[in-house]
Amino acid sequence: MDESELRSRLQDGDDDPTSRIDVTAVLRRARRRRAPRLALVGGAAGLLVIGLAVPAVGAVVFAGGSAGSSSAGSADSAASGAPEDQGLTPERGSGSPRPLDHGDDGTTASGGVELLRCGAATPPASGTGLRLELGLDRAADADGSRTGVATLTNTGSVAVRGTTPAVAAAGLARDGRFVAVHTGPDIQSVIEVDLQPGQSVEVPVSIETVDCAGAELAEGDYRALAAVRIVLDDGSVRAVVAAPVDLRLG
Repeated sequence: MDESELRSRLQDGDDDPTSRIDVTAVLRRARRRRAPRLALVGGAAGLLVIGLAVPAVGAVVFAGGSAGSSSAGSADSAASGAPEDQGLTPERGSGSPRPLDHGDDGTTASGGVELLRCGAATPPASGTGLRLELGLDRAADADGSRTGVATLTNTGSVAVRGTTPAVAAAGLARDGRFVAVHTGPDIQSVIEVDLQPGQSVEVPVSIETVDCAGAELAEGDYRALAAVRIVLDDGSVRAVVAAPVDLRLG
């Protein structure tokens, strides 16, 4: 007998004592029978909720791990690819000028030596915006060498700033070709050049009377030339050659 039937019989008002029902007892037993069933359903529901929650947590962890891996991969890729992407290779990124004492072909290039080479033809006077004048002492030194100065003048309209070897390169030529080229012992030292338009600076010159093979030069008439090489502050290089000066040995 369920609760609806029980309530129906109560409403009928049956006075038969044998048919009287202990309503309280019946309801108590009914509740006891349903309690385990409700508990089971509640436990199953709890398991279902847990079962659903676990995959959700797993999905969150996986997504987080995946995102972390992707970020790390992107960071690694960016770190390794940044120089190439920006075109910043060591060769293109480097702006240091080449050393003063070596030319592009490996020969000494300090102070304009690339313009004054043994056996080479004498170059014309040159130097746009700059002029070099060679002045030699009339008398020779005790060892026969000749000394003097090369005067560098700014003939342009803008300032000239940079460095140049402390001793100008110089040479002696005969019949249009160099038979002796000298750079002096201080060719590797440099001096600062800071010339406003019209200003000058003197650079020492020393010429020994020995030829390119180390033998004494024969007496006679020669032409002396000097040259300086200036490395400007912007990294560019200017070579200036003086006009030749007649020199007689002996």
